[in-house]
This record gives sequence, C-alpha cells and structure tokens, in this order.
Amino acid sequence: MCISSVCSVFVLSFKVLSTVRGLTTTTITTTSPLSASSIWSESAIEFAKQQSLSERKKLLAEEGSPLKGQSIHIRGERVDSLSLKENDYDTDCVTTKIVHFQRHGQGYHNLVGEILREAGVKVSVDSTDPNINPWLRPDLVDSPLTETGRWQCAQLQQVAAGLNPELVIVSPLTRTLQTAKITFAKYYESDYAVPWVAHEACREELGVLTCNKRRPLSEIRTEFPKIEFFDMIEEDTLWNPHQRESSQSKGERIYRFLVDFLSKREESSIAVITHSAWLFHALNVVIDCGDDLELSSCFLTGEIRSIKLTFSSAKEI
Repeated sequence: MCISSVCSVFVLSFKVLSTVRGLTTTTITTTSPLSASSIWSESAIEFAKQQSLSERKKLLAEEGSPLKGQSIHIRGERVDSLSLKENDYDTDCVTTKIVHFQRHGQGYHNLVGEILREAGVKVSVDSTDPNINPWLRPDLVDSPLTETGRWQCAQLQQVAAGLNPELVIVSPLTRTLQTAKITFAKYYESDYAVPWVAHEACREELGVLTCNKRRPLSEIRTEFPKIEFFDMIEEDTLWNPHQRESSQSKGERIYRFLVDFLSKREESSIAVITHSAWLFHALNVVIDCGDDLELSSCFLTGEIRSIKLTFSSAKEI
C-alpha cells in the first residue's frame, strides 16, 4: 500500500472520530488481571525498547545528559505499592514527593505512525517530509485518544485508584486530559475528588509537530470544566510552526516545572499525566535515575510508573 493511500484511510477515520475529543469512557471497567501483555502488544513493547536505545544514543551525541549547572539535584527512585507512603524525609534541605507519572493512552498520531511502520514506511520525527514524518500533517493538531487509547486507560483505572494521589497535574493537550479523566476517574468527580491542574510545562516537545499544538483554551475548558488551567492564555503561543524546541530548552522547561512548581506544592503524592518525549527527557536528562535503565526507558502508551523524587541542593551531592 502506498503512503498516500495509508494516510487517506487514516485521515478519514480521524475526521470521523475527532468530533468526540472530549468524550471519556469512564464507564469502561475491567476485572481481568493486569499484565503488560494484556494491555500492550509484543510489537509495541519491542518498539519502546528500540526507541529507548535510539533516544539514548541521540542524547549522547547531543551531550544532553545530564542537565548541568542546576542548583537543585533531583534524584528519582522507583517505588512499589508497599512503599508508596514512605515519604517522610522532608527537611529544611531536602524535599521528597511520590510522583505517579503516566504517559497518555494511544492517540491518533501514535496510530498513524504504527500504520505507516507496518506498511514498511521508515517514519522519522526529524524529517521535514510529511510523507516520512506524518506528525507534520495539519489534520493531526492536538490529536485525541483512539478507542484503543481509551481502552488502555480504562484497564488502568483500578491501578490508579490505589495510588491515592492528593493532586493531579496534567498537560493541557486533549489526549492527556482524556487519559487523566479516564484513568484517574475516581479522583475527578466523586467523594474522593482532589485538585486538578493543567500546566503548560507538562506539554510535549514544542514546535513544528502539529500533534503537539494546543487547541484554544476556551474549547478545552468547555470539555473539562473541573480542571484549573494554570497561567494559560487562549491561543497557543508556545508552539512555533517553524522551529522545534531544543533539547536544552526542553530540559530547562521540565526542570523549572519540577523545581518551581511541583516541589513547592504541599501535596506529597502527585499524579502527572504527560507525554513520551517529556518523560524520556525528564528521566534521562533532568532527573538522576542512577543506573536504573528500566526506570528511565520509554513509556508505553498509558503506562504508569510511581517514582520517588528527592530534591536537594546540588552542592550536597
């Protein structure tokens, strides 16, 4: 199948389903035991492994790891269900947070990449050719979740319900808002509801890639009225159609979010729903995960990892 035919089929389905951007299938539930193979295909798991390797090589070539010259050192350590509440180490010099990082479920921009790869097209996010880089396509602006993406989030509702976040922070792009509302449904509209904040600093890599361009705030706010949109204006002025955000700029944006916003919150257990490149950069450039390559590997769509972040003066490291 030629690339134009592949894209035509995709765009047709995208136009039909993009009318339900704000729809959330929070009524979907599962009682089946969860495992990686029950949510993600073998090909998706293998692709994430290969992507981790290629992205690490790219970072080394850019000398972008770790972020240097910062006054606060951020240490990341994996936590499990037995240690989620072990967060009693705050002192005048050290702050700790348990952060439940989640990548959004499968979006239509992810689906088109998968379709093209299966058709034998060597897609590249770095190409300026939309036939090779479909994420430049204008019909992918702020792409929502696919039905598979919604299903992935629903499968993780039970896991999220047991995390007990005191705050939910989410990227203001449609796919992350939908992901958060489905996955953390227990904490959105119920007796267990907690504060929800959409923050621009949690957004995916800025510039050029249309799937990462935000819709007008008034549209999003109508669909997600219970969420506070922090320091956000109507139009997306952060997204530059001509220039992609540099690795250094992305690292500094993530660092400032973690140090100036997240670490200053009074809540000790926080859910952060964000994006693939954001998470990889955070865990390989901004946050020191030591030698834990699994912890800092690429997230699968919808995947949640609970990580203990320790903020301390870099002079003490």
